[in-house]
Amino acid sequence: MTILVTGSTGFIGRNLVGKGLRGLRKILISRRGKNPFPGDPSIRFFRCDLRDPGDVRSVFRRFRIDAVIHLASAGVTPAPEGEIWETNVQGTFNLLETAAARGVRRFIHAGTCGVRIAPQVAKGVSSKNSWKLAYTLSKIAQAALVKEFNERHGLPAVNLRLYHVYGPQEHKRRLFPMILNAAISGKSVDLSPGRRKRDFVFVDDVVRSMDLAVNVPRFPRGRILDIATGEGLSIRRVVGVLRRKSYASEAFTPLFGKLLYYLTDVPTLVGDPKPAGRALRWRPRVNVSEGLDRMEAALRAGHLEDAVSKGSGR
Repeated sequence: MTILVTGSTGFIGRNLVGKGLRGLRKILISRRGKNPFPGDPSIRFFRCDLRDPGDVRSVFRRFRIDAVIHLASAGVTPAPEGEIWETNVQGTFNLLETAAARGVRRFIHAGTCGVRIAPQVAKGVSSKNSWKLAYTLSKIAQAALVKEFNERHGLPAVNLRLYHVYGPQEHKRRLFPMILNAAISGKSVDLSPGRRKRDFVFVDDVVRSMDLAVNVPRFPRGRILDIATGEGLSIRRVVGVLRRKSYASEAFTPLFGKLLYYLTDVPTLVGDPKPAGRALRWRPRVNVSEGLDRMEAALRAGHLEDAVSKGSGR
């Protein structure tokens, strides 16, 4: 089987290609960046701009693609609104259109739980963060396109709605690497009040969900499946787990309340993993305690902060 992966140079993409999709021929495409795995003979890497339909068609003409995992997305970090819309909507349309025309058997789209809080995002928009609304609305449009091509264009597609993914190769300015580095080095870290609950899912569990979507005998076409733990944890709870670790310095000082909540920080945002359990036979295996241990081991090995995505400690 030959599988095409977009967004292969990002946090989730690097984990997916490095840990999953074993025994498959992998075609990686990215608008920027280099092949993250140059020594792997099962991988071919190409520069491809999804916004250019000719670029997309040229990759599909070179290979018989059986499945697509679509991770590429603009707007996770601040970006021009035009680029967000062109990449996330026009780029996704180009990919779906070509995949349908070339008879791709499985299209696996990485969605986001952020679409569930679109009204709150709209209320919190200002001239300084209008890219956030563009990103959220573009992800809603992506999901609608995936549904349209599944129902009307004969492309078997599933939308895996990812919750708050963390793990090795995440950028150092995101929440988990920030608090982990501060704990190990015995430094302070500025945080929000930290009482609002989020569904933190370890990246290896996300990788396994995508592996299963590629290989499951009965592909759950047309479904939106939460890739989540079903458990809401506050940052205070996560920090409490971290402080009990042997590698956490006694000098570690989390400064809760130094940062304000975003207007989009709803009290609770938790997914339901049961439908993914039934459709993919998937369930989360790694809890936050084990996830932190794996990240600390990756930090010692020098692999914690190689990813290109960025974020805040909120």
